[in-house]
Amino acid sequence: VWGGTCDDKCLHGCTGPEPFDCIDCVEHASRSSAGLCECDYGFGGDGCKLYLGECDPICYGCDGPEVTDCSYCIDNATKDEYAVC
Repeated sequence: VWGGTCDDKCLHGCTGPEPFDCIDCVEHASRSSAGLCECDYGFGGDGCKLYLGECDPICYGCDGPEVTDCSYCIDNATKDEYAVC
């Protein structure tokens, strides 16, 4: 295990500082065919935490594409007990 700082896409440590040295990839990142941890489609930023894609039309802001990812619901909609708008 590497004693230095791991790439921000690494989960559970790394064997070096590069994205191909990750033991596992963070949520919203996957290992590419080249062995790199890369952000999944629609995600970016530090550690792939920022959702960059389109929200469901019932959402006002979101952190993912599903109706359960809404930050808030549009006017005249509310979240139910399962956090769905």
